[in-house]
Amino acid sequence: MLFRSEILSKFEAVTVNYGLDSISSIIMMANADALILSKSSFSFLGGILNREGLVFYQDFWHKPLSRWVQVFQDMKYRETKTS
Repeated sequence: MLFRSEILSKFEAVTVNYGLDSISSIIMMANADALILSKSSFSFLGGILNREGLVFYQDFWHKPLSRWVQVFQDMKYRETKTS
């Protein structure tokens, strides 16, 4: 999912991590306070393992967990309904 830098700059503290090995990346995603998922199975796994933080996703072939926040192309969002 692409976010423009001006949107991210509205947050007080944003850390972007890239170039890490696979295990370190999963650990970082699992422990993130807020996690923005890409449309990939790899980031989806990080979202599943993240039990405490906010997880933002856009629809793709995997179904989201009920606590995740759906983000649309126009940057509007809605929280998913709990089952």
